[in-house]
Amino acid sequence: MLATLQRPSLDTPIDEVADGESPYLIRLMSEADLPTVIALDAKQTGREREAYYREKFAACIREPGINTSLVAETDGFPIGFLFGRLFFGEFGIPATRAVLDTFGVHPAFRGKGAARALLSQYRKNMEALRVEAIDTLVDWDRFDLLGFFKAMGFRPSRDVDLVWDIERYPFGGRASPLSVRAAEEADLPTITAIDREILAKGRPTYFAAKWKAGRQPPQQTLFLLGELRGEPAGYLVASLYQGEFGIDVTRGVIDSFGVRERFQHRGVASGLLEHLLAWLKERGVAQIETLCRWNDWELLRFCEYAGFRPSARLNLEWRFT
Repeated sequence: MLATLQRPSLDTPIDEVADGESPYLIRLMSEADLPTVIALDAKQTGREREAYYREKFAACIREPGINTSLVAETDGFPIGFLFGRLFFGEFGIPATRAVLDTFGVHPAFRGKGAARALLSQYRKNMEALRVEAIDTLVDWDRFDLLGFFKAMGFRPSRDVDLVWDIERYPFGGRASPLSVRAAEEADLPTITAIDREILAKGRPTYFAAKWKAGRQPPQQTLFLLGELRGEPAGYLVASLYQGEFGIDVTRGVIDSFGVRERFQHRGVASGLLEHLLAWLKERGVAQIETLCRWNDWELLRFCEYAGFRPSARLNLEWRFT
């Protein structure tokens, strides 16, 4: 499979895409595409990321998720791919959104409409699933990618990408009598109830899907439940990411967390973060990321207090409405 990637050349006669038509076949990705995707990525980036793509296939292609990832072919030959995911409530956003986190095109087919064909089909598929928007992250100095996404109709979103270098900015939160433990499946209704109290809208489907996905190998999702005097006070859900959006560093990503109103300003959030930090340090992870709405002032203030800073990446979105 890998050897066949030598076939294209810079003289491959593929016409520019015109009048909305594409010379490429776009299909759903399957597990049989793993060697091809690894080889295409190595051809594009100059390095092999087999471990990353094996985990991506486990998360995006197999159950329990919905397969939204695509492959582009010409004459039966794969020349591009796109990895997408569905979000059902991550980062406190009570909406179904799609995420484009990795895509690549064989160098011989760049500028010949392959990336456009992949993204156009991805948008059609997401529209059929009634997704509200598609998100992606791009480094501020990747002007080629920024120009491509601008041409495809993407615009800056209302979410701010925050990053915390936990070695450079040690956490200085105050001590808390909070009791923190790893949540169990039986705790999901409690976590959902806390979340509903904060957002005024329950997300049971999101937490159930997140729990189910987190139980699949390599099990890189953490559910925490914090209690004060035996009463549930807050929760935190985080995952390990490596390779998404072209970032090779392994980092922890806070997907969702919340504190019940009557327990706020009592060190609950700090206690949850302390346990997350210990979990990450055991795994040699020194960076945490999250997304936050630009006008969620209270959450932004807490994130700054904890050590988060704006990242050098722009969060872009394409909205269906």
